[in-house]
Amino acid sequence: MKKTEIISTFTEYQYTELSAADQELLDHAKRALDSSYSPYSRFRVGAAIRLESGRLLSASNQENIAYPSGLCAERVLLFGYGAQVKNDPIRDMAVIARADDGSYKDFIKPCGACLQVMAEYQQLQTGKYRVLLSSIDGRVIECDGVDQLLPLQFKL
Repeated sequence: MKKTEIISTFTEYQYTELSAADQELLDHAKRALDSSYSPYSRFRVGAAIRLESGRLLSASNQENIAYPSGLCAERVLLFGYGAQVKNDPIRDMAVIARADDGSYKDFIKPCGACLQVMAEYQQLQTGKYRVLLSSIDGRVIECDGVDQLLPLQFKL
């Protein structure tokens, strides 16, 4: 028998400690909260990616009355990227969430389906991309790749 331990390491920052480029990426994710269609959960999620070219893309979660037909912000963003731009590698991704009633103040953690999609898009390119997870009050966790969030992912 062999026992294996998996350890993930993260760095936590305040928004004001981030580089101007990282603040810009998080601002794009935060602005995407406004386009969230979340009348059922009243929980808005915004995501943004920076591509190697410097281009920024963002998206939000989209719900549907015929649950579970909606999609999380991370998958809306990555599927749109894959359908339209995938020859420009992802360098960074940011995700933020806000409850309409103001009750959610923690970091958003992508769901398992989103993590697997994030992992596969990372596998499709030549290198890892950083992931920034932000709370609405300005705390930010930096991950050096999707494998920090999903170490036991399906592999291509």
